[in-house]
Amino acid sequence: MQDQTPKRVIIFRLPGIGDAIVFTPALAILRHALSEARITVLTMFKSAADLLETNPDVDEVRSFDFFHGGKRAGLREISVDEVFTALQNLPA
Repeated sequence: MQDQTPKRVIIFRLPGIGDAIVFTPALAILRHALSEARITVLTMFKSAADLLETNPDVDEVRSFDFFHGGKRAGLREISVDEVFTALQNLPA
């Protein structure tokens, strides 16, 4: 039987610094559950990326300015097994 544990994970759309801070415990849980996986986080703003650069539960941080169509953060070169989206609460 083949191992179904993802080896490469990307987490999309951590908007700002506050969202990155609130999501930090989830990164620790994800790292614990997927201790062998390479975890990449894609943030919407460089300030959030800067905050996560020193997080021991993250292997790589990239930022992409979603609102202004900035640099594509090399997304085409990333190969992943699992994708997570970190969404903020949206109004009903």
